[in-house]
Amino acid sequence: MHLVLVVLFCAMVILQRILISYSIHFYLDGLIKKLDELERTSELYRGLIEHTRAVLKAIFELAHTHRNFGDAFANIGAREPQFKASEAFTKFGEAHRQIDRHAITLLRTVKPVFNKIFD
Repeated sequence: MHLVLVVLFCAMVILQRILISYSIHFYLDGLIKKLDELERTSELYRGLIEHTRAVLKAIFELAHTHRNFGDAFANIGAREPQFKASEAFTKFGEAHRQIDRHAITLLRTVKPVFNKIFD
């Protein structure tokens, strides 16, 4: 009778160890999957930040292009002998300069936020 109880006890201990190893393995698999998911999310956000940085650089370059266009149209307007054409070129040039100013204001507003991301 004691021998049967000892064998049953040993079988229960072995079964318990097997179940614990499977549950630890299952738990670790869950953690590994969660880690992979977090790494993918991290890569997604890193890509979004890089894309946003590229967009902001493009906005900066486009703002300078608008300023150059504004200067060119203002020059044309200053040299145009016809009053209406001169006024139109000057207004068109000023509109391009305003686009440049608004873009620079946008970049100055966004810059502190971007600096906090990378600090």
